[in-house]
Amino acid sequence: MNAKFLVLTLFGLLVAVGKFTKALALCIFLSLVSFSATTAKESSAETKIKIKGVIVTSGCSFSFLTQSNNVDTIDFGDYNVSNDRGIKEQIFHIQGREKGSAELGCSAFLAAQEKVSISFGDSSGRQLDQRGVVTYGAGNNIRVEINSTDLEASNNNPITLSNNEIKYDKDFASKGNFSFIAKPLGLKQAEPGEYNGSLSIYIKYN
Repeated sequence: MNAKFLVLTLFGLLVAVGKFTKALALCIFLSLVSFSATTAKESSAETKIKIKGVIVTSGCSFSFLTQSNNVDTIDFGDYNVSNDRGIKEQIFHIQGREKGSAELGCSAFLAAQEKVSISFGDSSGRQLDQRGVVTYGAGNNIRVEINSTDLEASNNNPITLSNNEIKYDKDFASKGNFSFIAKPLGLKQAEPGEYNGSLSIYIKYN
């Protein structure tokens, strides 16, 4: 099992940074495809072997990008309770690139035997509840709802304590872009002040 780790921080804004490596992998599959024999007195056998391999890079790095091209922050900014004005959603992406490359794509995922998964929340169980990402401040009642927007995701339901993992086919994951939307909930009932929270993210492939 290989696991990569990101941490997102929300302060009326959401932060993520991280870099990761994956060892070089070469997979060779051998399969017997034909067999033939002659008479019982004199026999011979012929086999053909197919060789197939997958070469992947030795490392990928991951970054966090918002719709405003901010590389590490989702900022919900100011919200005015009296007139319901303010930013109510933000699109963001987790992106993977080959080590030293500016192009999107992470071939290391092609070495996965099963799905590539992104899981949310650390072992403390305090970062998520059944409403979403837990935040503190402004009355402690604001939650941040995060959904995947990719059709290839195993589900597009809100990330919660009981729905904290999304799986992807390795071919899609190798393209290096995972898209999400974040929405603050409970703004109308909030008290004046700043709110903040954090969310750990693990990228796993095996």
